[in-house]
Amino acid sequence: MTRATLLACSLALATLAAGCGGEGADVAGPHGSGAAVAQPLIDGNSPANLTVVATPIPGATTAVAVNDAGRVAGLNASGIYIFDVPTQTLQNIGFSGTPWAIDQLGTTVSGQASPTKRNSLGSPAVWTLAGGVWSQDLLPDSGQGGAARAVASDPITGAAVLLAGNVQTSRHTPGKWSWNGSGWVLTSLPRPGPNGNAFGQGINAGGMVVGMDGVTCCSAYFWDAAGTLTVLPPLVSGSASAAYGINDAGTIIVGNSNGVAVAWIRASTADPWPTPVPLDTNGCGGGAIAINASGVIVGNSCGLPAAWRPSGGGGYTRSQLSDLGNHHPGAETAEAVNNGTVAPLIAVGNVGQGVYWTGF
Repeated sequence: MTRATLLACSLALATLAAGCGGEGADVAGPHGSGAAVAQPLIDGNSPANLTVVATPIPGATTAVAVNDAGRVAGLNASGIYIFDVPTQTLQNIGFSGTPWAIDQLGTTVSGQASPTKRNSLGSPAVWTLAGGVWSQDLLPDSGQGGAARAVASDPITGAAVLLAGNVQTSRHTPGKWSWNGSGWVLTSLPRPGPNGNAFGQGINAGGMVVGMDGVTCCSAYFWDAAGTLTVLPPLVSGSASAAYGINDAGTIIVGNSNGVAVAWIRASTADPWPTPVPLDTNGCGGGAIAINASGVIVGNSCGLPAAWRPSGGGGYTRSQLSDLGNHHPGAETAEAVNNGTVAPLIAVGNVGQGVYWTGF
């Protein structure tokens, strides 16, 4: 699937059973034995305990990524923009395409370049800031396009060092790009069987990747740092699932299964992935899209943007993230959350236009 399809999937998670289906251009859009993990008690049967006001990003159509410094990436009428929340300044980088992620340094955005003669579906790409000027670089692929949907940054420098997404071959093939000091090197990850499809959706600095098939509909996948594929167990046997984000420690994956937001939680990276935990038990559909280093999760619940905070004892407390009063139920979601270590804790997403939330 394409990056555009993944965004469409994540925006519609509350109305889908899970994942997203359909062949087409490259857009994809959000447990076993071992040490026992306490099952969280989720505050999902009562109204959210906090409603957080959305702030619109001027002119933004979407807001899809945010880093710890509070720099947001998204789309507006001019193409890809960077918006700095602390200074309230906006920069159009001068390129169109579909952004997906931004590194901690704020100088690399990954995504999918606009279709060209090289590829009518769009190519995996990065946009890089150097010397005050943004440039576009097409990533290695199979010659048939793809998308880079996730970035992992060097923990010291903040620069992008790993990307995850997919390339188009005879099938949708998940991929991981590594920076070797002078360029990006593509490593194809295994698909689920010779005729299977898969898309990488999230990556951490350890090189672990998560994703989904998204075409035959639908299973959630995990690739360890060595590239070994694991099919994540669904919430209910036989139910559809998708995985969108993984924490830095490699112990929590977030996504959706059986139509609700879930988290797969394991005690350590030595343990297998158990059956996921539902983040809401209120009967609403939804999906979890991203998780930060402190375990704060964002996505949507009951057709509205939502955040879940660890509340102690393995539990989570859900906060409703408001829209702008122009309700688009089922098409509103929080897409990303930073760690709150430099700028304040910030989530970004889409409510008919790009917005950000703080104070949750």
